Amino acid sequence: MSKKGGFLCGALFGAVVATGAALLFSPKSGKELREDIKKQLDDFKESDGDYLSVAKEKKEVVLEKAAIKKDEWQDKASELQEKLSEKTSGKSDEALDALKDKKEALISRFKKEVKTTGDEEENIVLDLRVDLEETDKVKDELLSEEEE
Repeated sequence: MSKKGGFLCGALFGAVVATGAALLFSPKSGKELREDIKKQLDDFKESDGDYLSVAKEKKEVVLEKAAIKKDEWQDKASELQEKLSEKTSGKSDEALDALKDKKEALISRFKKEVKTTGDEEENIVLDLRVDLEETDKVKDELLSEEEE
């Protein structure tokens, strides 16, 4: 997403420079040239506000999606913890504490990532999926030990 933003900034900068060069090399009087420059600056200021509002809207959408995913993952982690607690009531407290710590670390990490940026949602989702898969592996190992 930052590549798109960089491209957009570059395009805007290029447009401003090209407009300035075209105006300076055009065969117009000083008064006409100043009026044209003023008009171009006004147009640029108006379009700048449009890009800012679009960026704010996209940020809100990403933050809403992240909040929904956070709630889903917290619910899933809580359900997993409850199931593990029921199935591993005879297992060592150390293993359960490790799972609880992993869950809390995931929740903490997600909250931190959401606060720092909304632009990296895909990376956050992938990282958390990997972490949840690791938690599922630990759960499966505990369950298989209990069955034995």
